[in-house]
Amino acid sequence: MTQQYAAEPTDVEVYEYVRDNAIDIRYHLDAAIRTDRSIKWYATVDIAFSRTTPDGDNQHSTARSRTQPDIISDTSDVTADRIACEFLTGMENFNRRRSNWVVESILDFRLTHALFRPHKVHPSLPRLDRLLQKNAIINIQNLNDEMCSIPFWPLLTQLTTKEIRE
Repeated sequence: MTQQYAAEPTDVEVYEYVRDNAIDIRYHLDAAIRTDRSIKWYATVDIAFSRTTPDGDNQHSTARSRTQPDIISDTSDVTADRIACEFLTGMENFNRRRSNWVVESILDFRLTHALFRPHKVHPSLPRLDRLLQKNAIINIQNLNDEMCSIPFWPLLTQLTTKEIRE
């Protein structure tokens, strides 16, 4: 689910914008946690930049910055400082080579979250007993030499042996 936040043309300071929306961000994440118990979330911000070139021309550009996806079951670690810091790092990377880009405005801010269940098996995954019946899982043992330590060597040997048998 994605929650979009309104951005005004006067919104220029990313830290202040995130801080002003921190209560609402936490509210939406809390509501998602109450429903799903565990969620994966991230936030994105689109920013308009401008600069004046040495020739006196005005240039405009946009950039998107995103926080690292995070898995949470409570919002104690979700702070405005942390979100803003990740955004500011993205902005510094955009402006890394002293290109003199200046924030013109915040265009868009979104909070995205989804249910997170790492231990629940997806129905499209085959069950282990079916994989064992098909001989899809094999334990390759090579007792003659030390070639098992080479990556993919056991798999390659098994495939080659199978092709020879057929």
